[in-house]
Amino acid sequence: MIQVRHQPEFLAHADALECWARARERAVLVLECEAEHALRWGLVDQALRLRSAASHLRQAALEERRRAAQLLEATAAPAHSA
Repeated sequence: MIQVRHQPEFLAHADALECWARARERAVLVLECEAEHALRWGLVDQALRLRSAASHLRQAALEERRRAAQLLEATAAPAHSA
């Protein structure tokens, strides 16, 4: 009976996705801060672009966290036997 396990790879990939998600969230904070600054200076178009970029990054971070959770769930599942 052969057991197929990819747990180390899944865990490493999940960890990398979490790192990317955290980096994206830090970038979101910076962009939101810059958007507020742009608004104070009356640069509405620039603020809108910055907020749009922040929104895209936030969505990407959520997707990466979802994928990481799936990988972690896969490592908790019983190994398949062939």
